[in-house]
Amino acid sequence: MYLPLNSTLFVFVKYILVGIKLMAFMSKILITADWHLGKTYNGKSLLPFQHSILNWLVEQAISRQVKWFVIAGDIYDKRRPNKEEMQVLETLLHKLNQEGIHIVIIAGNHDGEVLTLYSSLLHNYSREQLYLLRMDTSQHLFPKKVFEINGFSFYALPYIDSYTCQHLLQKNSIVLDDMQQESLLNLYLQHWINALENPEKTILITHLLPSSLASSESGADEIVGRMLPVEPQTLQNLKHTFAGHIHRSMTLKPNITFAGAPYHLNPSDKYKPSALIIQVSDDLAIERIENIPPLFQILRISKQEEIENLINKLTKEHFTIIKIGGNEVEALHKAIIEKLPDDITVSIEFEKGSIPVQNFSKVETTKNLHQYSPLSLIQTYAQEVHKAKFTEEDLQTITEILEKSLNDETA
Repeated sequence: MYLPLNSTLFVFVKYILVGIKLMAFMSKILITADWHLGKTYNGKSLLPFQHSILNWLVEQAISRQVKWFVIAGDIYDKRRPNKEEMQVLETLLHKLNQEGIHIVIIAGNHDGEVLTLYSSLLHNYSREQLYLLRMDTSQHLFPKKVFEINGFSFYALPYIDSYTCQHLLQKNSIVLDDMQQESLLNLYLQHWINALENPEKTILITHLLPSSLASSESGADEIVGRMLPVEPQTLQNLKHTFAGHIHRSMTLKPNITFAGAPYHLNPSDKYKPSALIIQVSDDLAIERIENIPPLFQILRISKQEEIENLINKLTKEHFTIIKIGGNEVEALHKAIIEKLPDDITVSIEFEKGSIPVQNFSKVETTKNLHQYSPLSLIQTYAQEVHKAKFTEEDLQTITEILEKSLNDETA
């Protein structure tokens, strides 16, 4: 028996069917960058806290049904990561792999050729599931096409130094003449874009330093690999460019979006941690994930009666920085040390202008925690790096310099 649908119900069913159709043709990509695994603060590794936040980010990718997970450079903070840092990455990749999420890893200037150490990962993950791109003079097809969604072609370009860039230009028979170093990558990218059949349907994911921004914009403490700048206008004919390297989330005209770092790497950082979700249907929709858990917790104290409340605020989930101020910093410092739990990561600092420099050497430190004071840092560095111990005369000289620096910022 045939029962005709009324017009309202028909429209409702039609919209449901259209919605299902759109969902079928829409894919999601999560783009993140600048993890800097193994970064330290005051000599203490941030790795456990980085792992926790990145695990949260992976859970976001899974719950949002992301198809591709892309890391756009600076996975590690230093060129030779240790075993623990590599294991963190492998754990995260394994979790993504179990969910059937495809992975793209692009080398940044902090990674460089260290990605040759990923051979173990390539055995654990099929080449169809994991794309690994690092600078390699044997290649001449950079940027590399890594996937295609709904007619959009996604290309990935790793960090490339000047030597590799010159090599790639020569391999592609591009005459250099007297080309300046700063223009090498511009020339190479322009050559690549000119050869594309549909640049308006091409998306580039890379590790990038725009020529309009200072090289220090990345927020990194050390320059590991010198970035070749790129003129934003060079990329204007592409559909879009998504990039790592600049730690703050930002968009540059005409069409460059930086993923931003997923956490602060220093408690003084001002940027808002973020990652990107790109929805691809017949066009691109860009969403920022910004409700990311904090890595640092800063607590201040200046009175003895505040100690109990401070101890109650300590958590295992945060790298806690205790800033001691006031007129009784030594007594406060000693009292806090005695009450600190062993399983909490803490860095103790003194508010500027509140340190009795002449009494530095008398401050007692118990428990196996990293303590911050200018003198103790210098002593630790000298002993661990240079195997040197200071004499009393040395300590007096350093103390005088430190005391002067508190009163004269240019000292």
